[in-house]
Amino acid sequence: MTGKITVEELSLPEELSGDGAADFLAAVELIRQEHLRLWGNDHLAYTPEEMLNYAQDPYERHLHLVARRDGALLGHCEIIIPVEDNQHLVWVALTVHPDAQGTGIGRALATATEDFARAQGRLTVTFETSHPADSLAGELLEPKSGIGQLPLVSRPVRFARAAGYELEQVERFSSCQLPVDPALLAEQGRLAQAAAGAEYRLVSWTSPCPEEWLDDLAWLQSRMSTDAPMAGLDFEEEPWDAARVRKGEALAQQMGRTILTTAVEHIPSGKLAGFTELILLGHRSDVILQGNTLVLHEHRGHRLGMLIKVANLERLAEQRPDARCIYTWNAAENDYMLAVNIALGFTPAGFTGEWQKVLK
Repeated sequence: MTGKITVEELSLPEELSGDGAADFLAAVELIRQEHLRLWGNDHLAYTPEEMLNYAQDPYERHLHLVARRDGALLGHCEIIIPVEDNQHLVWVALTVHPDAQGTGIGRALATATEDFARAQGRLTVTFETSHPADSLAGELLEPKSGIGQLPLVSRPVRFARAAGYELEQVERFSSCQLPVDPALLAEQGRLAQAAAGAEYRLVSWTSPCPEEWLDDLAWLQSRMSTDAPMAGLDFEEEPWDAARVRKGEALAQQMGRTILTTAVEHIPSGKLAGFTELILLGHRSDVILQGNTLVLHEHRGHRLGMLIKVANLERLAEQRPDARCIYTWNAAENDYMLAVNIALGFTPAGFTGEWQKVLK
């Protein structure tokens, strides 16, 4: 391909009708087409409405860049900038039209992203690469954590390495066909309850969180940024309070999403010891997303992770009986949660590479 590559910031439209939204809609469609190419479906692609509302997160600033050649929009990059924490980093999601890969579009977007990060004084850049399960063949690359693998022949892997990024972590992307066998859930729930004993009891809600559990939920959400496996990713604690939980719920509602939460209370202390979330989409009923799941360190070893996941899946069967698949992501080194998911019927759908670069 010939012609000059230009990179510019994409202004988000106030509404999706009219000429002012054309480039934004084209960028969202570019991402959707990449999902179709990679996974054979668009289950995980944001709709234009979701993408527009997602950018309203008060704890993150979202900057969208587009790359063109001869006027044609061939690449998109979303830069997510934490507002109140992690002032040293930005997250990046980069998409290039398949016909334009290897022609400099990705490199132009990456350069513009790094220039922006430097100008903001943020010298750590992280981004993800996605790989279907059946692509794991040939010579493989391990992350610095030493757990998990990605195919060296993959174009995204070659691009990341050429751009100076290091593979810090591999996540397993898994799917499960719904509904899960009720007998399986009953048996796993029975075993988990026996291991948990009498000191723990389940509590559940559909968003928003009841006031009585709001502070506990905020604490659990903050622990997601410190207790979940992060390998060598330079990610600092996210402080959560009741206000942040409420703003997160409001954002989910704007996006048309409903959150099913099941938590477990430690009865002697009256505090929540763990929680799990399922995200119900507003624009389709067949696809479910697994949200955060965490059991606090001091309460591990009682099969609480299985207990809360089984209970939430049983609630899902009641509230969304037409759901057909659920997706989840786990760090490759998270042996316990991977074992829970496998026991519940999850199978590998792909792998995600978590890459990081410290700018000079």
